[in-house]
Amino acid sequence: MIYRFLLLVLVGVIVVLIYTGIRGRTPPIVQPIAYNHKLHIDNGLNCSDCHQGIGTSSPSAGRPSIRTCSTCHDPSSPLGKSPEEAKLLEFIRNDREPPWKRIYRVPDYVYFSHYRHATLGKIGCDTCHGKVEGLTEPPPRPLVRFSMDWCIACHKKNQVSVDCNRCHK
Repeated sequence: MIYRFLLLVLVGVIVVLIYTGIRGRTPPIVQPIAYNHKLHIDNGLNCSDCHQGIGTSSPSAGRPSIRTCSTCHDPSSPLGKSPEEAKLLEFIRNDREPPWKRIYRVPDYVYFSHYRHATLGKIGCDTCHGKVEGLTEPPPRPLVRFSMDWCIACHKKNQVSVDCNRCHK
């Protein structure tokens, strides 16, 4: 009887590990619109055209607002026949923000400034975010894994402060 119970517990643990990601992988992030970064970059946009927090002291680059999208996309004259653009135009028509899901996070105790890194430091977005500009659909998970060692190595390489109080507030 005890062996059956232990076997049942073992099977339960294995099932939980499989569903939560035995290797620590989180489920893929699915965005409300399969945004094509490559198409937009090929048409002359830059990261900061849509992620407007890049040039500010905001800790987040920000996800594009529906107002930002509507500067190019007009529900009365679609730019193409993409089902993804149709979804976007529906959000614009209804004046609703797409429920974009955040992909990159830093812990709450870490202060990060896109302005300091991207604008003042002239570090390209791909350094921390990977080659997003070539993606035809949103990444299902971060393309770059952050860690304190990763950040410290970058700071040392670029000969900038590694003072703990600069980032840990």
